[in-house]
Amino acid sequence: MTAAQIDRSPLKPEYVENTNFVIVRELTSGAYFGKPRKLEAHQAIDTMYYSEEEVTRIMHQGFKMAQKRNKHVTIVDKSNVLATSKFWRQIAHEVGKSYPEVTIDDYYVDAMTMAIMLKPATFDVVIIPNLFGDILSDEAAQITGSIGQIPSMSVGESGPNLYEPIHGSAPDIAGKGIANPISMVNTVAMMLTESFDEKRIADKISKAVDYIIENHFVTPDMGGTMTTIEVTEKIIECIENYDLEAVK
Repeated sequence: MTAAQIDRSPLKPEYVENTNFVIVRELTSGAYFGKPRKLEAHQAIDTMYYSEEEVTRIMHQGFKMAQKRNKHVTIVDKSNVLATSKFWRQIAHEVGKSYPEVTIDDYYVDAMTMAIMLKPATFDVVIIPNLFGDILSDEAAQITGSIGQIPSMSVGESGPNLYEPIHGSAPDIAGKGIANPISMVNTVAMMLTESFDEKRIADKISKAVDYIIENHFVTPDMGGTMTTIEVTEKIIECIENYDLEAVK
């Protein structure tokens, strides 16, 4: 987290200093896609399903990411109850043998919801099933003070990545001019880094975002009074006024 985000966090600074982790969420399987799925008058059925191929694939993505970061992976599951989670953890540790330089720890998802608030700086790469990741990623976003700041990317084995803000479309505030544009701007910075190898330009964008947060040029969700357009224009102004060559 940047100094500006630490100042805006609902958590005490000593809890969030040096926080820098990424959540790797499986998106193609699990409870959201399992069959059978049925809703009847007096009963309902959902199925949580994972294949070895699906779990192995996401584990390799997470471990490869950890190799480029701080070489630590946290596996999140509910293996004390769910068969799919036992399977998840088993494959995680098997895949981990191929990455001996990466350390691994395991958390039940309920314990992780507490740990991510109490000691977020201890995490690096968090690998998590679809349903649990949907919940935990929104919780983790609040560490920064607003879900309206967080970028995301969907990564496949081949082809281009898909980039989008982590939040939903927020139809309840459509047309009000108060949507936070920072998440989309940060998503562009992520895309420039991950897909176009343009980290220098991405850093310039990130510095502009830090500046507007530090100086409280923000939307109401972050305690400000500015509109979506005003914040966006301020970010553009900052980008144009930064010396690109000075960005390391």
